[in-house]
Amino acid sequence: RGLGDVYKRQTRRLTIASQSVTETLKIHPTNLSGRSSTLRRQLSILGQRIVEEDATITIRSRNDASARWIYQQLSQDVSRRISATMEYGAPVAIIIRWPRPKG
Repeated sequence: RGLGDVYKRQTRRLTIASQSVTETLKIHPTNLSGRSSTLRRQLSILGQRIVEEDATITIRSRNDASARWIYQQLSQDVSRRISATMEYGAPVAIIIRWPRPKG
């Protein structure tokens, strides 16, 4: 890949960043490993809000199985696919990019 491709990707990232507000919601590892009904409910409600506000997310988790479980809980009560990427690391979190209000 040439420098032109790198420039285009960086420009796109800066444009998205300028048009959104980022919020990071950390998930305590104990809550995730226990997969409690409270966490499931909270993720379901958050998923609905993400779809309603047309936000995009990054799920950061220690492993693929946990990241997929988080995504499934976010997606369980929505009618439209949530735009998400996954990354692996700590702390476990959902990074949400909320669109900036127009006006």
